[in-house]
Amino acid sequence: MMGVDECRRLARLYNLERYLFDEVSARFRRDGTLSVADFYAIIVWKSNRTKTKIKKALKEAGLSADTLMSQVAGAQDDITRLQLLTNVRNIGLPIASAILTVCYPDRFTVLDSRAWQSAVAEGMPGLPDAFPETAPEYLQYRDACQAFAERVGLSLRDLDRALWARSWEKDLQELIADNPAEEKPVEEGIPTTEPKPAPEPKSKVKIHVAVYLVSRLLAGKKKTFTAKELIDRVRQEFDDWRPGVGSYVSSHAVANANKGTAVVYNYLWNISYGLYQCFDPKHHSPHPSREDAATEPDPGDVPLKYRYLLPANN
Repeated sequence: MMGVDECRRLARLYNLERYLFDEVSARFRRDGTLSVADFYAIIVWKSNRTKTKIKKALKEAGLSADTLMSQVAGAQDDITRLQLLTNVRNIGLPIASAILTVCYPDRFTVLDSRAWQSAVAEGMPGLPDAFPETAPEYLQYRDACQAFAERVGLSLRDLDRALWARSWEKDLQELIADNPAEEKPVEEGIPTTEPKPAPEPKSKVKIHVAVYLVSRLLAGKKKTFTAKELIDRVRQEFDDWRPGVGSYVSSHAVANANKGTAVVYNYLWNISYGLYQCFDPKHHSPHPSREDAATEPDPGDVPLKYRYLLPANN
């Protein structure tokens, strides 16, 4: 049976973010590395579904988590720290930035699709032209956040929380706006009937269509659509859902076109899948972590009835 001390220790783990920034961050400053458990605690916080992929990649590279983090601690500059982490397969900039934010909370901020969208919507000066995909682009984003945080009197960490919360709150407000009728107390003696479920919105179907188009391309059936045709079709579907969203999505896809068609396909897949998830809140984890937007969704995360939307090679 758990004793008092064990219960208190486990209770601290429940609030994972507080545990990471209060205890793990302090241990890194003291020891100059992370334990394997602390390293994977950060991965679980940022992108739970990638933990086994990263563990496998480290094993293939002949690296342990603590050795990797010792190298990071010994690096001479921030760009080298980023590159040491992103050189490991399956550690992209979002996960690397999360690791470094825990270790160096005054010098790094989490690269996250929610925070990025809020920063763009707020017109934050100095941002890169599109979601950062290279270490220099990330550092430009970090510098823009640092300057903005200083201007408004926040720590870099609190600004990241504020940006993330802005996006979360916006989603909540949209949910409330789509369901304006509030529940009224039932008067005693008055029978009630359950309302019939609303039909699936056409806009939801359109998001599924967009996901399906991207899925077909990722499955290797690229002869059906050119990149331009795909971008145009996705723009149309998204604009039918929310005016302006399609233009925003497609402009970022076009801006990334010079980085290769795979980047465009992956970008469209990620944002389509993200929007699909927004339309299926009942499938969200009850204790969600901040997911890595640059990581391809795990087929196991997708409800069975929508698995046909996934690329065939999954």
